[in-house]
Amino acid sequence: MMSKLCVNLEYCYGIKKLCHEFDFEGGETSIIYAPNGSMKSSFARVFKDLSKSELSKDLMFPERNSKREVLVCDSDRESGRKIEAEEVLVIEPYVENYELDEMSTLLAKPDLRQKYAEIHKEIATKQDIALKALIKNTGYSKAKNDQKEKIYNKLLKSFGEKDLKELFEKILESIDKYNEHELRDIEYKQIFNSESETLLKNEKFRSHISDYVTLYEKLIDQSQYLSKDFNDYNANQIQKQLDNNGFFKSGHKLKMKNKEELIDNQEQLKSLIEEEKEKIFNDDELKNKFIEFENLLNKKEDRRFRDYLQNNQKLIPYLENLDSLEKTLWMIYASEAKSELEDFSKSYSKGKDELLKIVREAKESKTTWMEAMKTFNERFTHLPFSLSPINKEDCILHEEEPNIQFVFKENDELQRNVEKEDLLKVLSQGEKRALYLLHIIFEIEIRKCKKQNTFIIIDDIADSFDYKNKYAIIEYLQDISKDQNFKQIILTHNYDFYRTTKSRLAIPKKLCFQVYKGNKEIKLLGDIIGQNPIVEIINDIYSAEDGEFNDINLIASIPILRNISEYLGLQEFKNQLTYMLHIKAGKDSIIGTYDITVGDLTKIYNVVNRGSIEYPMDREEKILDLIYKVADDFLSDKKETLSLENKIVLAMAIRLKAEEKMISDLKEFDSSFNIPSSPKQTRDLSKKYQKLLEKEREKSILERVRVMTPENIHINSFMYEPILDMADVELKHLYTQVNDILGEN
Repeated sequence: MMSKLCVNLEYCYGIKKLCHEFDFEGGETSIIYAPNGSMKSSFARVFKDLSKSELSKDLMFPERNSKREVLVCDSDRESGRKIEAEEVLVIEPYVENYELDEMSTLLAKPDLRQKYAEIHKEIATKQDIALKALIKNTGYSKAKNDQKEKIYNKLLKSFGEKDLKELFEKILESIDKYNEHELRDIEYKQIFNSESETLLKNEKFRSHISDYVTLYEKLIDQSQYLSKDFNDYNANQIQKQLDNNGFFKSGHKLKMKNKEELIDNQEQLKSLIEEEKEKIFNDDELKNKFIEFENLLNKKEDRRFRDYLQNNQKLIPYLENLDSLEKTLWMIYASEAKSELEDFSKSYSKGKDELLKIVREAKESKTTWMEAMKTFNERFTHLPFSLSPINKEDCILHEEEPNIQFVFKENDELQRNVEKEDLLKVLSQGEKRALYLLHIIFEIEIRKCKKQNTFIIIDDIADSFDYKNKYAIIEYLQDISKDQNFKQIILTHNYDFYRTTKSRLAIPKKLCFQVYKGNKEIKLLGDIIGQNPIVEIINDIYSAEDGEFNDINLIASIPILRNISEYLGLQEFKNQLTYMLHIKAGKDSIIGTYDITVGDLTKIYNVVNRGSIEYPMDREEKILDLIYKVADDFLSDKKETLSLENKIVLAMAIRLKAEEKMISDLKEFDSSFNIPSSPKQTRDLSKKYQKLLEKEREKSILERVRVMTPENIHINSFMYEPILDMADVELKHLYTQVNDILGEN
């Protein structure tokens, strides 16, 4: 695998420009600390496009010419080649609405699993459309879902089938001959319901029907033109076929038995058949037979059926064989839903073959899934469940497909197989998120088996996970880093995760980066913050060898030293250091802010630090002047930096200047005004000042001071990660604004 990845991007999802070379020589993993909004998601999205062979673009300004050049190289860019889609794998952060239904469906690659679900869904949709068309004229089209389920079961039972899909295929083979059946306007609901079916099974009623049918067939046989083998239905079918095939239009004529006159048009034939039917149904003896069994239908619950038979006497001969009648009606309805059934059949036939391929491939990858589940179970031992493989029959293919079984664990002795729905009810959000990682592990395992050289782009994989899961994730990333076929670029906006991962995976310093987002370009700067920036700030205050102070670190250490003094119970020192963070007048033994010197600060250091270095205490320079001088130097320095110490100094200077402004104006308004003695001095000053202020711009600036600076100055419990998430360009801009409003007076 080539050792370098050269990235050159312009106008890709908000990235104006980014040109960087990742040199993996001597290391398999690179990590990038990218504060929110800097480039992390956009960078991952570019590589997602690459993995799909899709173009990248600027969504907000699509007219811009986007550039995406990603090369893999041995030595320099000139020796490189374009990266291939299969060489890229993007691991996205957990998505809240991730479909957990897919977790226990099919053990296959994510793209196959998605295709599997889509095919099943399409077949189910087409089947539902066909069913709705099929029952349109049954009288049950507006039935509730549970009633429809019973109707579908009746349909299956009438043909002796167990599967609707197979039944539809069977129906389509002989559907055409029912197109113009005389019973096409008969409703299934009128005959096959609990009341009618009870009546139709009554022996006395069936006997009368039998008598009626016997007489009917006798009359048919006595007909001039009809017979038992050529009844009115057959005659109608012949009539339709002759018309469709242009028999009469071609000048042909038809001779009927017992009729001298030739028939030369369709209407004449149709009229002849209708007249013959009328003779049969108007026969006095047949009418009397109808009246006989009609009299059996005088009960209130039977009258509806009686009325229906009166209007549809053609139905009566079919009542003798109910099984045959039921099938006939379904075939008639199917002929009217032919297009929907054919549409379903096409989808089913095509999908069945594709599903078969997917299930076969899933079976082949079952070993890989076993490894993935084993890794998952080993890495996430703290979860209240584990995973094991099972086989399940595919509802379409009737083949076994590999699936996941969830095993809930109350303790080592008490375990139970559970359904996914029941498991999710008892899992926390963090535990549910852990399931998402199973698919990542599986994808990695597939590539391991194939020995596929892969650049893995990992976008905040640990975001929103609890600490147990975070460390389990870091351990798995460490496993990946041991495989020579994989190169990882880990993106995160969480500095704690950045620092921990960098340490645990022993990532070389040359592969650790922090994002600097300028107005025109994004740059990946080296790891300038270090593993423990608090310690580094304190250790780099003074060089005894050179006899020189690092003024930036000296100022930045003030809030740190203040915390240490508080923890040690050195209240006087803590108060004096507070006077370096707020504008305060001297009180008792505490020197006022304007009078504190650098020497006063180093005196405190010599007591609190208790180190081997003795800091010089003879610097008479005012500490406030030094803070402003260092902050002013930052404004003129165009060097790109993300250093913690710079941000602390800027935040201190901003707040001190803002307080000076507010105190000066409040004293001008009220000569008796005194600085409030309060632990939240800036806030209290701001509240008083807001009442006097008329300029909205100043209000806005001072409100930003109140909101932004406390996080950067009060490094409570040494949790400095929130400070790093704020770009120093924001602090520089705010410091400039504060200077401007001071200069306006």
